[in-house]
Amino acid sequence: MGPVPEGEDPDSYDRRRRRILWAMPTGLYVLGSRAGGRRNLMTLNWATQVATEPKVLAVSVEAAAVTHRLVADGGVFS
Repeated sequence: MGPVPEGEDPDSYDRRRRRILWAMPTGLYVLGSRAGGRRNLMTLNWATQVATEPKVLAVSVEAAAVTHRLVADGGVFS
């Protein structure tokens, strides 16, 4: 989930982040990825929190997918 954004109170940011992750329902999601000037959205139906300290969210992306390359090159997803 990344570091606490600059200017945010770490405790309140962590509480908000935890509330969002625990309330996340199962269903269909859109995963955004970006590397350089390339952007992509991908639908996915599986996402789960895999660690609490630090907060880590896991998704599954096919290795041959454009999204996989963009996440690998860009280092983040949303």
